[in-house]
Amino acid sequence: MALYKNITTDDTITLIDTGNGKGSVNVIKLTNISNTLSTNVTIFLEDMQVGGNPDYVILKTKMPPNTNLLLDEPKILSFNSNRYRMRITTSTTGGDATIDIIIK
Repeated sequence: MALYKNITTDDTITLIDTGNGKGSVNVIKLTNISNTLSTNVTIFLEDMQVGGNPDYVILKTKMPPNTNLLLDEPKILSFNSNRYRMRITTSTTGGDATIDIIIK
């Protein structure tokens, strides 16, 4: 089952929470839909058995306007969702993030 998210603010949000059995991730597609603003994006896993710290970074990049990024290596993306949760942090200078995310 696919998960669709639209992020319209600079924030840290949970993409896949613990305990839902959705840690089998094959593909993550990110799109910066802004015509003018670059957005810093970090996707990471938090170890919830120890209170969310440490975290493990999957991706840390700056997405220029009107760009796509495809992460498609299941061996890197899949995780134990009974222990970890997947989160994303976005930050944009001069405005708010406008990122679309598809997770399959």
